[in-house]
Amino acid sequence: MADLKGRTILSTGKGTTPEYVLRYLLNANGLDPDKDVTIEYYSEASEVTAQMAAARKDAIAVLPQPLCHRCPDEGQRPPRRPGT
Repeated sequence: MADLKGRTILSTGKGTTPEYVLRYLLNANGLDPDKDVTIEYYSEASEVTAQMAAARKDAIAVLPQPLCHRCPDEGQRPPRRPGT
């Protein structure tokens, strides 16, 4: 996680579990969430994915399932989990 220093992290859930988990993971790995990274919060995961696709190629995203799957080609559906 050290390579996240100086990067921008896009996420959902400010003030909820995703924020607390992200902050915990950063702190546990020696990064100060308020100084070492820039965290931008969006209300919907679809906003995060739109930012990543449009203009934020250098950013890292924290997304819930099923949006965390990376689709190889635009428009391709993510892989399905067994039983779904």
